[in-house]
Amino acid sequence: MRTRWARGLRWSVSLGALVLSGFAAAKGRGRASAGAAEVGGAEQGFVAAVEGPLRDAVAEAGSAHASLWVAELGAQAPTVAWDPDVPVRAGASARLLVAAAALRTWGPSATLDTTVEVSPTTRVVGGQVQGTLFLRTSGDPSLSVARLDDLAWRLRLAGVVAVAGDVVLDGTLHADPPTLPGLPAGMQVPWAPWDQTISPWLIEGGRYGVSALAGVAPGHPVQIVPSVPAGAWLRVENDAATLSRGGQSRLLWDRAEDELGVVLGVRGGLAVGERAWTTAWPVSDPSVFAAAVVAQALARQGIVVSGAVRMGESPPSDARVVVRAASPTLLTLLSMMQRERSDVIAESLLRTVGAKRRGEGTTQAGLEEVRTLLGDCLTATDVLDAGSSLSRVNRVAASSLACVMQQQLAEVATGREWASLLGHPERGDAWVDAVAASGWVLRGRGEEVDGVGSFVGVAQDTAGVRHVVVLLTESAR
Repeated sequence: MRTRWARGLRWSVSLGALVLSGFAAAKGRGRASAGAAEVGGAEQGFVAAVEGPLRDAVAEAGSAHASLWVAELGAQAPTVAWDPDVPVRAGASARLLVAAAALRTWGPSATLDTTVEVSPTTRVVGGQVQGTLFLRTSGDPSLSVARLDDLAWRLRLAGVVAVAGDVVLDGTLHADPPTLPGLPAGMQVPWAPWDQTISPWLIEGGRYGVSALAGVAPGHPVQIVPSVPAGAWLRVENDAATLSRGGQSRLLWDRAEDELGVVLGVRGGLAVGERAWTTAWPVSDPSVFAAAVVAQALARQGIVVSGAVRMGESPPSDARVVVRAASPTLLTLLSMMQRERSDVIAESLLRTVGAKRRGEGTTQAGLEEVRTLLGDCLTATDVLDAGSSLSRVNRVAASSLACVMQQQLAEVATGREWASLLGHPERGDAWVDAVAASGWVLRGRGEEVDGVGSFVGVAQDTAGVRHVVVLLTESAR
């Protein structure tokens, strides 16, 4: 474990006390507590331009606690800090820890490839694979129908037109059940947006859906078009009819699952001229879903499979690669995770880190590797139990996150790539607006998740100097 930067910065000042005192005692606290006798010009500028609006925003939000760390890029001591060593619920910042561990595992330009393989004894005669055809995943969380179509197209270009045996998707990369961990019991509501599954075969983000379109005339059936072509995996029982123009549109969805997939019942009606209705749900069994989507992709390329397309065992260690499809770079995948605020991608990558480094594709193995890889920054008081922003157990100090930020900005080229991963903050977040109003240029992610507000990013001041900024707030319960 590292020696905490500026260990003398530890306070026990609650946000409530800061609010009551008008935050007067917080001004210049970062350097003063580290032994500096006077507040420097850079700190005075920050206090005048940014810290005041931040204090006001935190107070107006009614937060129970706030931790702040601001330091020039490359500096170990902060310019300003509030309770920087006190662990606060991590919220969305937990995903940044997963991102940092993933970058140290693979590197920013690495890809998580999907390959089609055969055992050394399997022959391909006249375009027919005389045995089992394996698909191996490296845990690419961005798999889509288009990418699987490309993989099947490459296989056809390699001369494969038929498979005499089974097509087996390697299902061994992850070992945990396909559920999102870290959720409080009250949030585990069936079909809720966060009630998604985790899988090394995460296709279309682990969701499926349909579009409903009115017919051309009253009485005609409503057309139901799946968002993901998965063959018999999704069977639609459509009793919805087209209504007269101006009629009251209403659709009711009944979902039932069996060993083949999902049966979707549709009732009600759509009026003539009504815009298409779309809806989507999480995939409950990603294994059956992935196998069905792959089967359809092969069929669209005219590749005939005599056996079953199923999830199963991994290819032999000496299997021969027939075709390979690369994922986007890891940095691109992480940017997508941040842009979409996806806990599913974060948790999937966390398990894949565990599989890569420990041979165990579990959340626990991934978290242990996060601690190992970021051990210079995380301390014993930082607590992690999931990669999900919804975890109420995850707790991390602002100074720990700032340390990770400083290291990543130094390690990933010039830091521009890591800053791009953070993205452009969205206006409307009180803390983001408070910093932006000062004229500082921000790159970072501000989110409010289950009562936890976080902003982690890079700010360039009006003089062109870049700063690491970490702000964590926790609402009263």
